[in-house]
Amino acid sequence: MNTSTHTKIHFLDYQIDVTRRSVRRGDQILAITNLGFEVLCFLAEHAGELVTRDQLVCHAWKNKIITDATLYKQIQRLRKQLGDTGETRNIIQTLHGQGFIFLPEVTDGVNVSLNETPLKTNYLKNLMMLMGAAVLFYTVLSFTRNEEQNAPVMNMNMDAVAEPLILSVLPDRSQLEPEEQSWMAYGGMHYLIDKFQNNIAVKINKLSKTQLTATDTEKNAIKLTHNRTIDVALVLQVTEQNNQFLSKVILRNTEGIIANESFSSVAIKELLDQIYLWTNSQLKLDNSNLPDNSLISENRYAVENFIRGMSAQFAGNAAQAIKYFELATEVDDQFWKAWYELSIAYRKQGEHSKSIAILSTLEQADEARPLHLGVQNAKAVALWRLGEHREALAAIDNTIKIAEAENTQIVHILLTNKSIIATEMGDLAIAEKAIKRSIELIGAFPEHKPRSLGSAYNTLAGINQINNDLESAQINAEKAIDYFMLANEHRYELTSKSRLASIHLELGNHKIAKHMINRVLTEQQKLADISGQISNQIKLAHLFIKTGEFSVVLQTLDKIAVLLNETSNKYLQNQFLAIQIQYHILMNEEHHVPNLLNQLKGKHINDEQLLNFSLLELEYYYNKQAWSAFDQSLNSIKQELTNHPMINFWRSQYAAAHQNQAKAVSAMQNAFDDSGESITKRQTRIKILNAFSHMIINSDITKAKNLNDQCEGLNPPPYPFLKIKAMINASTNHYFEAASLMQELKMKAGDYWSADDQLMLEEFQHQLNTNSTEISRTH
Repeated sequence: MNTSTHTKIHFLDYQIDVTRRSVRRGDQILAITNLGFEVLCFLAEHAGELVTRDQLVCHAWKNKIITDATLYKQIQRLRKQLGDTGETRNIIQTLHGQGFIFLPEVTDGVNVSLNETPLKTNYLKNLMMLMGAAVLFYTVLSFTRNEEQNAPVMNMNMDAVAEPLILSVLPDRSQLEPEEQSWMAYGGMHYLIDKFQNNIAVKINKLSKTQLTATDTEKNAIKLTHNRTIDVALVLQVTEQNNQFLSKVILRNTEGIIANESFSSVAIKELLDQIYLWTNSQLKLDNSNLPDNSLISENRYAVENFIRGMSAQFAGNAAQAIKYFELATEVDDQFWKAWYELSIAYRKQGEHSKSIAILSTLEQADEARPLHLGVQNAKAVALWRLGEHREALAAIDNTIKIAEAENTQIVHILLTNKSIIATEMGDLAIAEKAIKRSIELIGAFPEHKPRSLGSAYNTLAGINQINNDLESAQINAEKAIDYFMLANEHRYELTSKSRLASIHLELGNHKIAKHMINRVLTEQQKLADISGQISNQIKLAHLFIKTGEFSVVLQTLDKIAVLLNETSNKYLQNQFLAIQIQYHILMNEEHHVPNLLNQLKGKHINDEQLLNFSLLELEYYYNKQAWSAFDQSLNSIKQELTNHPMINFWRSQYAAAHQNQAKAVSAMQNAFDDSGESITKRQTRIKILNAFSHMIINSDITKAKNLNDQCEGLNPPPYPFLKIKAMINASTNHYFEAASLMQELKMKAGDYWSADDQLMLEEFQHQLNTNSTEISRTH
């Protein structure tokens, strides 16, 4: 049936109005998109016939290159809108590998088949009807278009044009050695992406660093097109010989290589511009009405430095990136994209104030308007890194509003960032609300699903961990790992495995944690992930302190010090200072501590970090018996933290050191009560339970045993838990159990085992032998 000669088409209880481009079912108008309407009309026109994929694409998508996934998604959406369940009705049948058949019988506007009209007797009549229909069609179409221009925008995707072609640019890894040649391909990739992003006919699929650094580029391109991740892969090879830039380019889709070409130029900008125009021509993309890309410079020297800077940025060399971006902006002070990337490089180098200054200027530049969403997000991140968390949260909220108003698909990413910032602020309610909304939104954008869900669940695991909900933390970290594996995001997968290792560390599963951390470290070394290695070496240092492997702690600290020379990450530097202080206090090397405390002082970005600093300071003064300084530190603690369980713990220790047993027990009871009612880390609870049970062994053995049993349920480190349990048993004359526990501790305590512990073991053995002798004499 030819829809071009019919204003209305009927099938089942549906009516297609060709002139008004609407579909009715009874009195209900269905929300069919323009693209869906084209597909439906074409299938109805060929009712009962096999319509091949190519025929349908030729008609509805105007021969545009699309993936099978795009086609089948459109068919699936159309079936859903028509109520085509395949059970109660079957409208569109799929013949896999062949095409589609429209099954219902189709009639014209008066339900009469064309075949029932005698052609010869009614020729003139039909001709007049067709002419009238054509006049009516164009009259109504003109009216309808005018009405559509004035009509309010409906909240649905109308698919006014064909879906954009999804394109990825891949540097050819086989041509990236030596290193001095690699900047052209990686930097050139970013330049081409910026060029294509100005074209609404193309949607750029930015690949992750893991995907871009895959050893076999050709195999990666085949995989990406074959599994329908993208429509077309542009494989880019660029070299420089005799002051000439040379390039070989391959375009590939799911069927194989579409085209390939070689290019040359004395300037890399002109070379890449040639590639851009050639690619548009090969893919039949219309560039006639494209606006000028005001973000990119026309100066070839500025562009070359920009490309070099982007390559350095990609390689993680922020200092080198800054040098090239500064050169690019000196040559062209209105090279907005170079200014934007310079702000990112400054942030990565730890120069957050410079980054914010540039971003604030870009906010005011009308020519940089296309960058404003990215600018707002970058500003929020820079404020966050600067420690201005409240300002960062306000900035990210503003960014979310802009993104929602522009209906962009990055709102879920911004919500994840908001959750991370709120978590560091200590506002876990905001953090959890934001990350759960992010997870909900990700479902609306399935192409982002695996990687984005991985990020979201990893963030949620961190919130669970802070909330001491370690079971949920473990589940969500494992989900994150699965999603990152599905997305082939190895670097992020390692981040989630690192999170899971820290959860096992907190649960007391030291062997599992150690095994996981070492495996992750091996992979991070291969990827040259400096920050990841530092973070995990710090975890190992904490683990070795718990297990009493002090000599290994020192070796680990030395490794961290070397790695820190390659990064300016202030957060990791502060973590390193804290673990050094903890180690030197433990080893009674107090002479190292004051300088480290001074370096760490004032570096906190939330109350938890401020608390940790205060606890390190109190422990140092306590061990040194510097009571005046201890009092001063205790009295200077922020009001909101004065009743924290660990502050009461140190009040108790101070009172005990001054022989005030009643005050010591009272303060430790407060610490115990608060640690049970509030969100407290498992290690804090263990420390309080150990200290409290030890404190009251001689005064309340029943309560001491009860506290020791509670501690055992938390899977505590062997030292000092087993020692306290042995002392409780000895106090009730159970010397066999006491001696056995001390023997077990001797095997597990590592460097914690001391001469005093050995004497205690020998005392319990002596008492056991004495009791055995007395029993023998009695019998």
